[in-house]
Amino acid sequence: CGPCKMMSKEVFPDSAAGDFFNRYFVSIKLDMERGEGIEISSRYKVWVYPTLLFVDGYGELLHRSAGFHNPKELIALANTALDSTRNLAALEKQYTSGNRRREFLLQYLEAKTAAYDPDAGRIANYFLKTEEDLGTPENMDLLMRHIDDPYSRGFQFLLKNRPDFEEKYAKRDVKVKIETVFEG
Repeated sequence: CGPCKMMSKEVFPDSAAGDFFNRYFVSIKLDMERGEGIEISSRYKVWVYPTLLFVDGYGELLHRSAGFHNPKELIALANTALDSTRNLAALEKQYTSGNRRREFLLQYLEAKTAAYDPDAGRIANYFLKTEEDLGTPENMDLLMRHIDDPYSRGFQFLLKNRPDFEEKYAKRDVKVKIETVFEG
């Protein structure tokens, strides 16, 4: 894929990224459509390329992210993966334990979104149900990024306030979002 090739050519050879990763990780690049990559892809549910998996010595997934990252972003991502209070595994544990604080839900949703986790939409719908004002810029962004249920409060809000969304986003983007929700 294009982003995979760009990372191989522009990011992985970067000395700062290389030094950082060599210090903290054993890095492996796999083709997820061939050989052992197929099994790994299935095990860790990789369906977007590139996907970066941060796995501990026992094979437990600690963190993941998808898409292109420049060297600076890649190092920041790795620091998050190393942080046992901010990586996706830690956030999953907090969510499972019942943490539903607003700030936490936003952090968790952002991590799920960066990982291209299909569960992000469900988390977004839950979060938006707890919000009094869906018309804040932050909540409008969440609606445009995540809403996927035509019967949800958020989608009904988008339809009722379509002119406000068209003013904030391109008219075409709002139309595509509405059509996508109905097709899903």
